[in-house]
Amino acid sequence: MKKKVTIYADLCGVKKEDILVELTGKTLRISAKRNIKHNIGLHNDEITNGKIFKLIELETDIDGENAKSRFSNGLLIIELPKIVKNDSIFINIEWL
Repeated sequence: MKKKVTIYADLCGVKKEDILVELTGKTLRISAKRNIKHNIGLHNDEITNGKIFKLIELETDIDGENAKSRFSNGLLIIELPKIVKNDSIFINIEWL
């Protein structure tokens, strides 16, 4: 069983300071703003400016305090450790 969830988000043309990553319960929200200066006379534009919003519903509980993210060359990588729940626990027996 994997111990973490890894999310890859393509955020080409976005600056690190324009990215917000928020974890609420089992919902991960990625929002960003892209502002690319275009050349005049550009014929075909495949990257648009404006707000980017991604909402990801996770299937497992996440340890948000130990989540990590990094951003390089337009790729945001988020690593979310899973919370491992034991189905059974051991109870200490005291001597009387």
